[in-house]
Amino acid sequence: MAAPAPRRRGLALLILLLLPSLAWFPPTCRLPDRAVAVVAADRSGHLLDRPFPSDELVNAQGFVVLDGFPVAGSAIGQLFMGGWTRQVAESVRGFSAMTPIYFGVDRDPGLDGSYASGPGDAVQLLSLDSSHRVPVRVRFLADARGDPYLRDRLLVITPDERVPLRSGERYACVVLRRFVARAPGWEPPAALPSWLGLRAGVGTVFRVQDPLSELAALRAAADAAVAADPTILEEREPFREVSGLRYEQGTTPSGLPTTVEIVEFEGGGEERTFLNDVSGAPPNVVDIAGGPTRVFQATLTTLSFQDPAGRPYQSPGLGILSDTGRSDGWIAFAADGSLVDPVPVAEPMRVVLQVPRAATARRIVVWAHGSGGDAYEAVQRRRAENDLREIRTRLADRGAVVLSADQPLFGQRFPLIDQGYETNLAVVNVPNLPAFRAAMQQGAIDQHLLLRFARERLPDALAELGEGAGLD
Repeated sequence: MAAPAPRRRGLALLILLLLPSLAWFPPTCRLPDRAVAVVAADRSGHLLDRPFPSDELVNAQGFVVLDGFPVAGSAIGQLFMGGWTRQVAESVRGFSAMTPIYFGVDRDPGLDGSYASGPGDAVQLLSLDSSHRVPVRVRFLADARGDPYLRDRLLVITPDERVPLRSGERYACVVLRRFVARAPGWEPPAALPSWLGLRAGVGTVFRVQDPLSELAALRAAADAAVAADPTILEEREPFREVSGLRYEQGTTPSGLPTTVEIVEFEGGGEERTFLNDVSGAPPNVVDIAGGPTRVFQATLTTLSFQDPAGRPYQSPGLGILSDTGRSDGWIAFAADGSLVDPVPVAEPMRVVLQVPRAATARRIVVWAHGSGGDAYEAVQRRRAENDLREIRTRLADRGAVVLSADQPLFGQRFPLIDQGYETNLAVVNVPNLPAFRAAMQQGAIDQHLLLRFARERLPDALAELGEGAGLD
C-alpha cells in the first residue's frame, strides 16, 4: 500500500534536506584514498605550513606581516630579504592580483589540471565581495628540491593570468572535502561563507591589494590642486620649435661616458641631456626639417607626490647594499586607500610636441617612453637602427599630434647618468621597492596631467603656433 500523501511529502522533504548534506559531507568510503591537508598550528616551521596567502598574516593596521618568511642562504640575500619583509610590513595592504595559492597536503590528490571555479569544481577561487569566479590551474609539487621558499608536497593553485583578481576585493580559495580531507583540528576561516566552509577540505581567505583606489586617490588630489590653481595646466616655458636633434657619444659633466642628446632650437640655443652610453655607436643625426612633423619643446608642470629632492631614493653602484633600510620615496596611503599627505609638490616637466606637416591635425596621441628614454624618444631613439620615421609618418598621415614627456628619473627630471646610476637598477630600485612602486604611480599622475593638458590647453596652444585648426 502506498504511503499517505502527507507522509510521502514529508519523506520527499527529508530527502531534499539530506541531499545537500550528503554532498557537503561525503562519506570517506566514497573516496578512500583522499589526500589529507597539512595545516600546522603556526608558521614557525615554514611560511607555507599554513595556507598562503591568508588574511591571518595581516596586522591591525592592515599591513601584511611575513615574520616567517624563509631566510636566504647568502648574507646579501638575507640583507635584501630582511629589507623587503620590513617594507611589506610598513607599506603593503593585501596580496597580489596574480598570487599563487599554496596548500600543504600529505600526498598527491590527483587534481592537476584546469578548473573554471564553478560551484561543483574540486578547486574554486571566488570573490566574497562580488562572487567573481576566477579560473585556475592546479599542480602538485612533490619535491621542492631544496628551494627554501617552497616546501615538499604542495598543492599550487595559479589564477588564470587572463582573469586577474579584482583590486581591493576579498577572495576565498578552497579545495572541496570530496577530494582533500581536512587536517586534524582545522576549521575553515570565519570569513568563509558557511555554504562554502562546510564543503571545504582546506581553504583560505585573503584580500587583494587595491592599487586602483590608490590611483584614484592620487588623481583626485591632483585634480583638486588644479582646481585650486588652474595655471598648473599652462606652460611654464612656451613652446619653441626644434631645428635639430642628434645623438653622439661623449662624457657627462662629472666625466662619465654617456650618449649626449643635443637639441637645437629655431632662433638659436641648444639643450643637452645625458642618456645611457652606447659605446662605439656613430653619431645619429635626425633630419628634423625633412621629417613628417614639426617638433616643438615646452616645459609644463606636473604634481609630484614623491619628494623630487630625494630622487632616485637609492645609492649608486654597490651603495645599494646599504639602502634596504630606506623609507624615502614612498607614497603613503591610509587603510581606506586615501592619501596620508594629499598635498603634492609642483615640478617642471619637459614635453615634446610633434605636429603633422602635410595633414590637418585632428587627434592627439600621448606617447610614454620606457626605461632609459626621455621625451624625445617619440621622435628618434639613440641608435640610428631604431628608426621611428615610419611610425612618425603613419601617425602624421592620420593627422595625429604626438605629445611626449620626460618620465620620473629621466631626461631633465633627474641627472641619473651624470650621478653614476645604472638605469635599470635605478628604475626597479631593488633595495627600496615601495619607492619603485611609487615611481610607477607618479608616472601615472604625470600622464593624467599630460592628458588634461592635451584636452584642455593644447588646442589653444596649437592655434597660437598656427596649427590645429581641425583638431577635434
